Amino acid sequence: MTISVILTPIVGEAGDEHALAAALAVGRQMGAHLRVLHVRVPPSAAVFAGAPEGAMVTAELLTLWENDVKERAVRARARYDSWRGGSGLAEVAAPPARAETSTSWVELEGQFDPSVARQGRVSDLIVLGAQNGTGDSTPFYACEGALFESGRPVLLVPARAPEGLLGTVLVAWNGSAEAAAAVGGALPLLSRAKRVHIFAAGERGDSGREPSELVDYLAWHGIKTTTRVINSTSHDVGAALLKEVAEVGAGMLVMGAYTHSRTRQLIFGGATSHVLRHAGVPVLMAH
Repeated sequence: MTISVILTPIVGEAGDEHALAAALAVGRQMGAHLRVLHVRVPPSAAVFAGAPEGAMVTAELLTLWENDVKERAVRARARYDSWRGGSGLAEVAAPPARAETSTSWVELEGQFDPSVARQGRVSDLIVLGAQNGTGDSTPFYACEGALFESGRPVLLVPARAPEGLLGTVLVAWNGSAEAAAAVGGALPLLSRAKRVHIFAAGERGDSGREPSELVDYLAWHGIKTTTRVINSTSHDVGAALLKEVAEVGAGMLVMGAYTHSRTRQLIFGGATSHVLRHAGVPVLMAH
């Protein structure tokens, strides 16, 4: 198994830099093509979507948003050009004769989530960087469309450049379909990791179960693992997971994305939400 096409949406913010660095780190391991996407959101659609019900959307507000869209596009393209120049990647429009890491720039106009989802469906991995939250230090990932609509694994990169991405990888396992999807999406990376550690924790007072079936499954793929099983409660699984990340020195975490809702509104479960707020390493998720 391999990863041949990596999609990296960038929005013209600081988090783009870390997403591009992680995409490059994975791409060099795989000889993959890195498709960098910027979506220009039409000003009218963006303003009307974000305005409170009954609020007046003035021509002045539309002009301000239009200027912001243009500035973001300029910043995004400048960051891409700088990154490509620094990495020495060839910019190509078609697959080369032999597998080698390359890149291309895609700029579209439309809504961000549907655009990322469509482009993601013809990619093997989506890489997103954390952006600043709204008024606090909580990172924000524009990942709803990528995670819930693309059917592809998503690598979420925190607000710092990744180091030792494929040194030690920690897999969070509870036997769920979401966790299985994350492991399946991560297989090409797990096969190249130096060490793979499996973490299993009980939820809601249940005792954790030894992940013997996952250990056996990964062994069939030539992946050796070590395991740790703990008893935990529903409110501290996320904290226990991140503690394990620190203790084993993991450079990447693999876990399922859990929600309390099947609607388009993104409502992560407790452990997932805690990890996204506090993880200091890239997190590969699938749903």
